[in-house]
Amino acid sequence: MSDHLNYVYTCDVNTPVQIKVIALEGSFKKPPVREIIDDPDLQFCATMQEKVCNNVYIQCQVFCENRPVGVPVLTSYKSFPVRYEWNEWLTLPLRHSDLSRDAQVAFTIYDIHTSVQPHAIGGTSISLFTKRGIFRQRICALKVWPFCEGDGMIPSTTPGKVKYDALCGRHIADERMQILKLSKFRKKYYNGMIEKVDWLDRLTFRQIEVVDASEKRMSNELYLMIEFPSAVAQENDYFVIHYEQNEEDTFCHNPYPTLVRFPDPEIGMENLVEAKHHILARSVRSIVNYPPNTQLSSEEKDLMWKFRYYLLTNKRALTKFLQCVHWSVTSEVNQAEELLNEWSAMDAEDALELLSPNFSHPYVRKYAVSRLKEASVDDLLLYLLQLVQALKFERFGDICSGVDSSFVQQLTTMSTEVEEDVMSKSYFTKPDVCDAEISSEQNHDLLVEGTKANSVDDVTRADSPPLCHLVGSGSGSGGGGSGGTDLATFLIAGACKDTTLANYLYWYLKVECDCYFRSEERHKDHGRSGNNLFIQEMYMVMLERLSRALARGDTDARRRRQLLRRQQLFVDRLVKIMQAVYKESGNRKRKTEVLQTLLEEHEDSVNFLELAALPLPLDPTVRLQSVVAKKASLFNSALMPCKLTFKTVEGRDYTTIFKYGDDLRQDQLVLQTITLMDKLLRKENLDLRLTPYKVLATSVNHGFVQYVDSETLRDVLRDWTSIQEYFRHYMPSSSGPFGIEADVVDNYVRSCAGYTVISYLLGIGDRHLHNLLLCTDGRIFHVDFGYILGRDPKPLAPPIKLTKEMIEGLGGFNSNQWQEFRTLTYTAFLHLRRNSNLILNLFALMINSTIPDIVLEPDKAVKKLQERFLLHLSDEEAVQYIQQLIDVSISAKMAAIADIMHDVAHYLRK
Repeated sequence: MSDHLNYVYTCDVNTPVQIKVIALEGSFKKPPVREIIDDPDLQFCATMQEKVCNNVYIQCQVFCENRPVGVPVLTSYKSFPVRYEWNEWLTLPLRHSDLSRDAQVAFTIYDIHTSVQPHAIGGTSISLFTKRGIFRQRICALKVWPFCEGDGMIPSTTPGKVKYDALCGRHIADERMQILKLSKFRKKYYNGMIEKVDWLDRLTFRQIEVVDASEKRMSNELYLMIEFPSAVAQENDYFVIHYEQNEEDTFCHNPYPTLVRFPDPEIGMENLVEAKHHILARSVRSIVNYPPNTQLSSEEKDLMWKFRYYLLTNKRALTKFLQCVHWSVTSEVNQAEELLNEWSAMDAEDALELLSPNFSHPYVRKYAVSRLKEASVDDLLLYLLQLVQALKFERFGDICSGVDSSFVQQLTTMSTEVEEDVMSKSYFTKPDVCDAEISSEQNHDLLVEGTKANSVDDVTRADSPPLCHLVGSGSGSGGGGSGGTDLATFLIAGACKDTTLANYLYWYLKVECDCYFRSEERHKDHGRSGNNLFIQEMYMVMLERLSRALARGDTDARRRRQLLRRQQLFVDRLVKIMQAVYKESGNRKRKTEVLQTLLEEHEDSVNFLELAALPLPLDPTVRLQSVVAKKASLFNSALMPCKLTFKTVEGRDYTTIFKYGDDLRQDQLVLQTITLMDKLLRKENLDLRLTPYKVLATSVNHGFVQYVDSETLRDVLRDWTSIQEYFRHYMPSSSGPFGIEADVVDNYVRSCAGYTVISYLLGIGDRHLHNLLLCTDGRIFHVDFGYILGRDPKPLAPPIKLTKEMIEGLGGFNSNQWQEFRTLTYTAFLHLRRNSNLILNLFALMINSTIPDIVLEPDKAVKKLQERFLLHLSDEEAVQYIQQLIDVSISAKMAAIADIMHDVAHYLRK
């Protein structure tokens, strides 16, 4: 079956109309005896003869608008040997463009016997266009009405195509029903709706002809077989559709009107009611398509409220509707809660907007959590960093709902000294407290159950149901209200069932506690910040709830708690080692020797030579067996990050970087966003060979970075003069482009395009040849994201980092790789642009974080990102804009000067 419909208008077809008269089939009706008595010459009529007569011909006449048009056309003389068969094409004196929509053709069968006057044996008629306005094609069998001329009027007294029930009453024989079905299937076949199989078609149509001929003989009716031509051009079949130019401006005048008509001067004017409806409908659609977290005007809110029932099936309109609700008015709140349960269920990524500070009502926030239950664990891990930030917008009472009242009271009345003690000795790092709690939970289950403590964390003591069942059953469109689950409980319940989720949740919470504690220390001399203290207490409560939930959980949950405790001791020991290394006087070589010695030392808390399958905080799927102390080293930079190589339980080496004295939270956010973008692009079958390495901040001044074996672009150009020479050295190929393996070139082209788009969207600044890294397999990627959202320490920095050397690696401006690079860049930008709502929602949840480049202008952070998606432009305009950015970046002079200055500064530092 073809996916394309080829057609042509009749107004464009100036060829004459042709109809093929094939033959007469069936049996003639004999005239009544009375007519033969009245006219004795009828006994010589062809209908009375046993053999065929040669003086039979057919007249064809076209009718338009109930009037005959043109002169009739006759078939030529034919000598019939066995049956009446002409097989003659009749050319009518009309073109297709001359035909009206109701055009009919009438056929009359004449016989000339004794007298000169012709005698009508029968007549029939058929419309030239189907009921859908398509000019008829292929063979038709027309019923001949005996002893009358063909009638081309509407309605016709001699219709050639009649229903079977009209011929033989309501009792239709099985054979005629079979003919009806066969004709329908034959029509579908000719219209291309049934697949053509040549050998089967020949057998089928041969059998259909046999059945058709048999039925015509048994029907005692006479049929005229005609054929309409097919429209074929360039081996393609076309439909000829009736259409007249300026047909909508044509008015038919009725000379005998049945109604009295009065002139209406407004008949051609715009309908104001319809115009208003279109304006309102388009306004609502434009409001729904606004970017997330857009503040609506009073008029827009009124419009959304007015059309709230109409928008129930539009899941993307829910967030805009909730903005127009007056949450202080009880009647509106009740109605909003009812509509929330009836609204089409929104996607989990769109529900993130409902967790922003713009939506504080608990019913709405619990509804958002109910939608997050439908997300997979992998998706939740991508959103977890923002979900931890969204806890700041939750009600403190909901977060404390699973904590002992004595603990909450203790937090409220806590002094500064107690705060410092709690921060330095958390529940996870007290061996005696940890073991005592686990033992207490194991030995006193009946006591906990008997007291019926009002703790939502008790649900984690059950066996292992699915995550969505563990945190509630709100999997439908609703799920909010008092029966829903708050965000804190949802995260903790998920951590009790998944080791990776528990790992990252703990470290994200730990970093937030550390962040706000240090913030309090900085502001101690200037008075206490009540808001920071409140947030700090909230995250401390979350850590306490997580600890208790894991302790009260099943065996796996308690094991996760022990692993988190061991991870904390592992990180604390690393911090002490790095502090000792920094205090050591001497050069980098001496410091490296001290580092290796300290790693080999054994302590009661942590033994780096016997880690016993400890999950690495950076990636809990990696289980560490021991550290390879001899491979530990320090990088040649100001902060001298530590490069550590571990032996995993599988026996392979895993290398990571531990940075001390560096805030990795901004890098962590950028790499999380790159990971999300990579997943979105892969979902569209677009793999750009990105390298979203892992970053985990374990405090505000230390953390882990995944090590990727690579070289800086500056070192590559220094040692190999060009990127292609570097690839030819490691991956040569005699058959590949530029003498390089084809996969390597493809990886380079794709990764260049991917990071070009990502660095532009995130506004990554301070790009130079020392933070662009190149792998031997062709992948290029960016590191060190100290400047984002358009910030850059260099003046007049280009919007995209695209150097002359990088373009030469693509083969230059005239290469196929350069054209492929540009195509991939535009495609990736459009794909990410269509998913801009998710990325904007995630950044909107970060506006109250203390990440450096966001805290500078938190109210403008999302706006800066939104502007780079060019949502106000069409796809074509957006692509043109990106084209201009690439051209501007290539010709940027200041970028080249800045690279030279950076190289000089880097040389002087050495």
